[in-house]
This record gives sequence, structure tokens and C-alpha cells, in this order.
Amino acid sequence: MMIDFVKPFSPRLIVLEATGGLEKAAVCACAVAGLPVVVVNPRQVRDFAKAKGILAKTDKIDAGVIAQFAESHSPGGPTFEDGRSAKAGRLLSRRRQISQMITAEKNRLQSAPVWIQKDIQKHIEWLQKELDQFNQDLDRMVKESSMLAGPG
Repeated sequence: MMIDFVKPFSPRLIVLEATGGLEKAAVCACAVAGLPVVVVNPRQVRDFAKAKGILAKTDKIDAGVIAQFAESHSPGGPTFEDGRSAKAGRLLSRRRQISQMITAEKNRLQSAPVWIQKDIQKHIEWLQKELDQFNQDLDRMVKESSMLAGPG
């Protein structure tokens, strides 16, 4: 798990680029674990890289640029306010369970007899709707918190 990997480093701040929502679960997991985390605008990071003359884009280069951006712009390290951390933890746990159920059902679907595939597919669709709802709940929690960095 990402948290188990990151926590021993005792980071001062974990900075993630907004990636169309993919970052939200990671942000919540960090916040629940008590790790300081913030989401920054990827356009601002890219503009920062261009201003420094860094035009190449690889994961390693991007990580360095994000670190430099955070160092020079000091985005705040937010937390969940008013006890939302416990709720976020429960949401993340349940979200993970639902994701695992979807994977299990998709695996079953591959080897299931044709006459039962329709039932499994309906269950996958129902689970996907539940997952979408959990994602919306997490999204709302992040937006209502100070997780999103203001203009840097």
C-alpha cells in the first residue's frame, strides 16, 4: 500500500498533481494516515518547469519538478477538518472492498457458464454504481476540506 511505503520517510509534505480525480483516494488515504498532503494544479507545475527550462517529461523529471515547485511555492499541508478523518478512513476502506469485489466478479465472469454471466454482469454494474457513489463522497470531502491548494 502506498501509505506503508511513504510513511517511514516522514515526509514534510506530499504534493500530488490533480489528475482528473485519480488523486483523490491517495489524498484521502494520506490525510487519514496523518500525512501532510496537498493537490496542486498541473498547469502551474508545467509552467514552473518551462520557466526553469525543463522541457523533457518523464516520471522521474516530473517528480523532481513537483518537488522543486512545492519547495518554492510552499503549498500548505492541509488536514481534514472537524473529525472527517475517521469518516474518510471508513469510506476508503469500503471503497477498497467494493473495488476488490468488482475484480473478483470480473474474474468469475470469465469462467462462468453463459447462463450465469448475465447475473454476474448485473452485480458488477451494481457494484460499479456503489463505487461511483463512494468516489463522489470522497470527492465532496476533499472539496469541502483544505486539501486543494489555492493558487501557487
